[in-house]
Amino acid sequence: MNVPCQRFGKWKPLGVRNHVPSDSTLLKLSSFLGKHLLMDYVRRVAATDLLIAPLVEEWDALTQAAQRAVTLTDLCYLSRITPASFISAATRGSFQAGHACVLMALSTMNLPEDVEVAVREWFVC
Repeated sequence: MNVPCQRFGKWKPLGVRNHVPSDSTLLKLSSFLGKHLLMDYVRRVAATDLLIAPLVEEWDALTQAAQRAVTLTDLCYLSRITPASFISAATRGSFQAGHACVLMALSTMNLPEDVEVAVREWFVC
């Protein structure tokens, strides 16, 4: 019996059903700062924002290899959080940590309107 050796793209740790096209703003932000740093900032906010807590729980349930492979867009989709809410939480968390790196990275990007509204809800730019 011949075993087929087919691959159907990159490994998706959350499953194919939870894979959606990547959000360009999240992709750029994670390439600038890294997923682990962004998730550390989001973890700070999850202590007080119960809407963000499921995202952090999903992240913590993943192995290190799965954390490297997963996209933040897929994680947001699984947790039913909009990318704009994720970016807003990461921005708030960075300020709670005493850093402004997320807001500085966002200032270099051409942001969608929903992201601008979510960030301006907490900060006056």
